[in-house]
Amino acid sequence: MHLASSIFMGITVTLARNISDKDFQQVEDLVRHLQGTDYNFSGRAIWVERGAVTAVHDPKDALRAALLQLMVDGMLRVG
Repeated sequence: MHLASSIFMGITVTLARNISDKDFQQVEDLVRHLQGTDYNFSGRAIWVERGAVTAVHDPKDALRAALLQLMVDGMLRVG
């Protein structure tokens, strides 16, 4: 578990280190868009960071994490 998510109970999106800066920015943009427009993500702290593998962690809602994981994976395949 990431330190930030264990303290603040936010959502953490970890992108593999080999993901391009452009794709990283697109995922950050997606997260900000969701925070402003989607009830499931509005008002929630969401961090985007680099790590060993691409993964989404939401300590409060596994289904929400799975939904965001699908969106991130889809964006990375298209981008």
